[in-house]
Amino acid sequence: MKKAGSLFGGTLIIAGTTIGAGLLALPIVSAQLGFIPSIILMMGVCALMTYTALVTIEINFYFGKGINISNAAEQVLGKTGRGLSTFAILLLYYALLSAYISMGTSTLREIISASWGMQTSSILPEILFTVVLAAFVYACTKAVDHLNRMLFTIKVIFFVILIASLLPIVSTQNLLYVSKDLTPIWAVIALFVVSFGFHGSIPSVIDYVGLHPKRLFWTFFIGSLIPLGFYILWEGVTLGSLPLVGEHSFERVAMQHDDVGFFISELNGMTESKILDWATNGFATLAIATSFLGVGLGLFDFFAQKGRFSNTKKGRIASALCTFVVPLAFAIYYPQGFMMALTYGGLALTIIAIIMPSLIALRIRRRTDYNPAYKAPGGSWLLLITFLIGCGIIINEVVVIMMKK
Repeated sequence: MKKAGSLFGGTLIIAGTTIGAGLLALPIVSAQLGFIPSIILMMGVCALMTYTALVTIEINFYFGKGINISNAAEQVLGKTGRGLSTFAILLLYYALLSAYISMGTSTLREIISASWGMQTSSILPEILFTVVLAAFVYACTKAVDHLNRMLFTIKVIFFVILIASLLPIVSTQNLLYVSKDLTPIWAVIALFVVSFGFHGSIPSVIDYVGLHPKRLFWTFFIGSLIPLGFYILWEGVTLGSLPLVGEHSFERVAMQHDDVGFFISELNGMTESKILDWATNGFATLAIATSFLGVGLGLFDFFAQKGRFSNTKKGRIASALCTFVVPLAFAIYYPQGFMMALTYGGLALTIIAIIMPSLIALRIRRRTDYNPAYKAPGGSWLLLITFLIGCGIIINEVVVIMMKK
């Protein structure tokens, strides 16, 4: 039996993974849509992703362990399901980890430059950022839990400072802006999905918390609601303070190809407060770090399962090398891949977090031996609707990507 504190730790791993790098890009992509429509859409996506997390818990109870979606797909859907799931997991996690390394070290360079006037063009920051955080993932889930708790606490402090600094300049007129048509919705759905994409960490959290139905339900339910609250506040202060056009605006961010670092500098430019500079840079760095930990842990355990690496020093080193070497190399040679990773990540995440869980659950519920200790709410009709929504998101994102080319 797991100790009671593990529920708290599991919840923070979910929340810490979710409240991360995706949060920084949310205002950039949703500015043209408007605050109110963005929040309505965000609540819908949060409900969808929370439901599919509960479905994934059901799948884990059926198999009796923290199984990754690729192995579950293989046992239920065969080689095609395994191949598609494995490809989507690797595409998503490698892209996200490389983006986190790139953006995390970019923010660190800005902090070093602003604080000490030092400039560095070496690859040392990328290597140090990756090695330091990867060491905790290599150690164990408990180590990630403890580090994540500390970083999450500091991140909350920075977030409160951010909110307090930006609230006085929030404009009601900015918040009441609504797009004249629904076109911007189709461009933001995938990123909203990524912003609630903690699903790769589910097997790791289940192994950590244990197969306790009530604990797991509240771990993932609360772990989803905490990010929603953060996102609503973040959207409110950013969309309310930074106008669409002007000297400091979302228009200027768009001219810089939606660069997240430039967005942060535009936000800092709205006031002369040095405290805001520290808060935004600190929050951005920690947001990326906690996302890195959650995603890295999920991919580490994925490789341990798929590669059948033992839980020994040699086996864990093998899992760590498979997890971190590729994204580190990509971040070094293609440091501008942050927004691209989040865009394409929506496709991969939709497959592993929405389509596959709903399809697997539909299949196992028909089996004669189906009698898990936990069953997600809703009947087969809700699973079918979820599956169709996932297919719709995929089609929409393909069309959006094609239109950008």
